[in-house]
Amino acid sequence: MNPSMTSPARAGSGLDFLMLKWRARAFLFLGIEQRALETFQDMLARWPEDSYVLQSLANVEAARGHLHRAAQHLRRLVSLMPASAAAWFNLAFVLEQQELAEEAEQAFRKAIELDPMIDRAWYGLGLCLIRQQRLEEAIEALKKNTEMQPMSPFGWYRWRAPTWTWAGKAMPPG
Repeated sequence: MNPSMTSPARAGSGLDFLMLKWRARAFLFLGIEQRALETFQDMLARWPEDSYVLQSLANVEAARGHLHRAAQHLRRLVSLMPASAAAWFNLAFVLEQQELAEEAEQAFRKAIELDPMIDRAWYGLGLCLIRQQRLEEAIEALKKNTEMQPMSPFGWYRWRAPTWTWAGKAMPPG
């Protein structure tokens, strides 16, 4: 997930926020995820509309395999920052991991609408379309990903054989 988002103004002390932020980051660095999670939850109670806190909670929850909780934080984030392509991409990524292909597709499309240069959003869109057996559309999305990042490990060329076999039909050249 991509944490590169800006936060709205924080209520309360900026120093308190920074202290808690660095405490949570130290817990993560030391591998103490539960304490980091608790710290971010404390921060959310104080700053319920802070994008950094919501994104951080989503990251920790996703890393712990709690994708539903991660998606809840990300849904809140996109409601607060609807013009953030990164927030939409992160939501789409978590939804795709939950195999919610239709909902993930819409979030990937929103991320692409806001920033068509997010190559991984094109790749994720392609995966969602494959999951929905919409191969022609998937091929186009995966080609777009490869155009943007020709040497990407996510390039559509990696999906050529599996898609071809899965679909039971020949794929168009190039």
